[in-house]
Order: sequence, then C-alpha cells, then structure tokens
Amino acid sequence: MFSFFTRGDTAKLREANAELRAANSKLRIEVEEVKAERARVELEIDHKLGLAKLRMEQDSEAATRAAKLEVRELNLKQRESAFEEKLAWIKQRMEAENTYVRQMFDQVLQRLPDVSVKFKGGV
Repeated sequence: MFSFFTRGDTAKLREANAELRAANSKLRIEVEEVKAERARVELEIDHKLGLAKLRMEQDSEAATRAAKLEVRELNLKQRESAFEEKLAWIKQRMEAENTYVRQMFDQVLQRLPDVSVKFKGGV
C-alpha cells in the first residue's frame, strides 16, 4: 500500500488525534457538568415553586380561618347585643310586674280591717 504521509506526518497526526480525543473527552465532561448543573437548577426551581404553592395554600387557609373567626366574632357580638336587649326588656318587665304587685298588695292591706285582740289569762 502506498502511504501519502511520511513518518513524521504520521506521528504528528497521531499526536493531533490524541489531543483531539483529549479535547473531545474534556468537552464531553463539560457537557455532562452543564447538564447536571441545569438539572440541579431545574430541581431548585421546582422546589421553589413547590414552596411557593405551599405558602399560597397556607396563606389561603389562614385567610379562610381569619374570615371565619371574624364572622364568628361578629355573630357573637350580635348575639351578646340581642341578649343584653332581651335582658333589659325582661328586667323592665319584671320591675313593672313587681310595682303592680306591690300596689295591689298595698290596696289589699288598706281594705283589710284593723283588728286588735287582747288575750287574758290562760287557756
């Protein structure tokens, strides 16, 4: 077979081939490092998105609890107000009835005759 390259050329080509293979290996390693870094960044982004979603859910639940609590407090204040009004009405009604009963009792006592009895001696 005929070779168009001389021995010196072959040695240079082998050396260039070895350098190119080393550069190729180095580039493949760098590509894998970039892929790993990208995967890590994507994982971090997914994690941050998950945390943000969780925070939003917790904020929503907290807002719901706060709204429910506010409604309960408002209802409680309304019930307290209604209770106080009813209590005031009952107190007024009882005072009116008490006054009426006292007046009636005074009238009954005025209409009863005065009787005084004196007892003498034993039985």
